[in-house]
Amino acid sequence: MKVKLSCLLILIFILHIENINAQDTNPSDVFENVIQKKIHSKVLGEERTLFIYLPDNYNEQASFPVLYMLDGEMIEPYREAVNCVKGIDFEEHIIVGIKTKVNRNRDMIPEKIEAREGSGGAEYFLKFLISELKPFMDKNYKTSGFNILYGASNAGLFTIYALLQSPADFDAYISSSSMIGHCSGFMYDLAAKTNPELLDGKILYIHWGMKDFFTQATEYLPDYYEMLTETFSGYLKSDIEGLEEGEHVPAGGIVAGMKFIYLK
Repeated sequence: MKVKLSCLLILIFILHIENINAQDTNPSDVFENVIQKKIHSKVLGEERTLFIYLPDNYNEQASFPVLYMLDGEMIEPYREAVNCVKGIDFEEHIIVGIKTKVNRNRDMIPEKIEAREGSGGAEYFLKFLISELKPFMDKNYKTSGFNILYGASNAGLFTIYALLQSPADFDAYISSSSMIGHCSGFMYDLAAKTNPELLDGKILYIHWGMKDFFTQATEYLPDYYEMLTETFSGYLKSDIEGLEEGEHVPAGGIVAGMKFIYLK
């Protein structure tokens, strides 16, 4: 009995260590053609970590569209993105994964809310993307000028916020399990203040799971999307897909979003 208990404890310890290691793994450690870079943001007053994927034919082609990924340190979404942009269904892309684990509430949520400590700084993170990160990428890499922004959960909320707050700066937006309920009043007001003509030609794809345990997504997202389609009808190209068995941030959102952007 003691031997079995000891073996069980050892197994639990090993799994715990493997879980810690998995959490600390970066895309640059897992995928080929991915480099880790740090850039200093004057806007945020700190260094930000990037994981930049360059296509196999990077040196043979003039330019590439760019997929900007929030929570870019997360391995499985990054894997989905890399597999998606290898030129099978559409042209290859540069991927910029932006590490957002630290100060995530501050960066991803546009309004200060009591339930999320430190929240309310999304405008500054958006300014970092627009005035520092995108110029850095355009200066140092072969970018074509077509830019996609992807985010999930709180970052999915930020993605829709970015579309409405500064629509000129990205061409297409993929938002998964968007947490609209964190600040629904703010987001409705923002949509009401946005000139529909500014969204002409922009693309938004929303992906979510109907069995999501976060009511901030399930109880707000469908109605919010319906409002968006009515408000920006004739200007914004958009679609939403809810997976009946899907939970929070179900897999496949990046692939589905890219197909909507390029193939529909």
